[in-house]
Amino acid sequence: MEKITTNLYSDYAHTPEKIKAALNVTEELSKELVKYHQNSGKIIIIYEPLTNRRQHYIKEQYKNLFNNVDQLYWVPSYLAREDPAQTILKPQDLIKYLSKPNQAQCQNLDNQLKNKIQQHLKNQDLVIALSGGGGDSLDEWLRKNFN
Repeated sequence: MEKITTNLYSDYAHTPEKIKAALNVTEELSKELVKYHQNSGKIIIIYEPLTNRRQHYIKEQYKNLFNNVDQLYWVPSYLAREDPAQTILKPQDLIKYLSKPNQAQCQNLDNQLKNKIQQHLKNQDLVIALSGGGGDSLDEWLRKNFN
């Protein structure tokens, strides 16, 4: 997990196992920041799945993965080495697999998301981006917009 700016972090977590581990670290970090009055206690996740192909195999593992977060922003998958015969799964397709789909919102890497992140940071919420990284990824977009 790498700090981009105050209360904004990015993690190379893009499989259910890595996401779960990152969320455990996030919960501990949030508790520490709250203890020192540097955080609201709210956990905001921005998630960018890595590859459409992988989503077809892991989509059912999302069910309870994000249950302990306060808000989940789900951006489209980072596409790489895709099978052209496979249907591209959009955020709204994958959010349906969550046990709490109402906690998630579909988003794009745009000014609307940037404004939401800025508001969360202003509120001292802890914002964690989970992505596979790489060119034109969520991680790169955050570094361009928040460094």
